[in-house]
Amino acid sequence: MTTEQAELIVSVHDGVLWLTFNRPQKANALSLPLLVEFNKALKDAASRAEVRAVVVTGSGERNFSAGADLSRPAENADAYLAQRRAEFAAALLALADFRKPIVAAVNGSACGAGMMIPLLCDAVVAADTARFSLPEINKGLPALPGVAIVKDRYGSGLATDLILSGRWMPAAEALTRGIAREVVPAAGLNAAAQKIAAALGAFDAQAFAADKAMLNRALRSDLAAAIETSAKFHGHTRH
Repeated sequence: MTTEQAELIVSVHDGVLWLTFNRPQKANALSLPLLVEFNKALKDAASRAEVRAVVVTGSGERNFSAGADLSRPAENADAYLAQRRAEFAAALLALADFRKPIVAAVNGSACGAGMMIPLLCDAVVAADTARFSLPEINKGLPALPGVAIVKDRYGSGLATDLILSGRWMPAAEALTRGIAREVVPAAGLNAAAQKIAAALGAFDAQAFAADKAMLNRALRSDLAAAIETSAKFHGHTRH
């Protein structure tokens, strides 16, 4: 498979591993193959000593990720969707457990599942054209992992606002709310993300991992419970 065809592009720049969602024609929606490759890449990055930090971004200028790809094969559709949900749950837990610094470079819209991924990163850098939303309520679905993440990291007030309205949050508001560490012109996004990732990766790895594990301890527990409840809501129990 060529780089142009790959759903996930993996590259390394000065000790920073870049993971790029590469489905611009599908708004970088999170398909099952993409999630499988993403989880493999995170596992690989965790074991590579030369990788000091990770950046996650999307290809193109319009979308970081539109969220879950709900398309499914005609045969075994339920099993396929259950597997995709399981891989997404694994991705969320992997991000919460990831010991190295991980930065989200949000190049465009980050929607639903595509917003939850940046929220679990250690820092978010957003293009000034980026926007964020957890719109599941508009589709008659709960956003339980999103509830756990936003409530733990940003408080119940913002969680209630975003989750129960499904509204879009522009990059400027994400900055004032503490979701984004920095908002930059789109042309400077990659450079800004690389700089922050390199700075975080320069800290003592063991100290960083210990701090991060403590910071995420309550969130990890709540996130696991939210994933379990969400799976039951969808009629599939995770094992």
